[in-house]
Amino acid sequence: MIDGHPITHAHYTDIPGTNLTSGYLHITVGTHTVSHNTPEVVFGGVLFGKAKLESYGFPVGLLLVPVNDKCHAKAMTPGDEVDNDCDGEVDEEVCNKKGE
Repeated sequence: MIDGHPITHAHYTDIPGTNLTSGYLHITVGTHTVSHNTPEVVFGGVLFGKAKLESYGFPVGLLLVPVNDKCHAKAMTPGDEVDNDCDGEVDEEVCNKKGE
């Protein structure tokens, strides 16, 4: 949904070999709200624009779920790129003195 209304004018295409669908639509300049009518549905969107000498793109309307297993604290090993102390950050606090 966009601004509380169903998206009826988008062009959708199923992505072969997946359970995903892609689509695009043109929107007017301004502030908009992107949502899904079923709160549990995982979805995402990307807003992009282009002009003669510039372009931009960023994520919008994302509903994401945690993908990592529950963290179990363990000893840190320099360079392992793991959240060893379960603080929600992939870090090396022993090496960089963070958390002291």
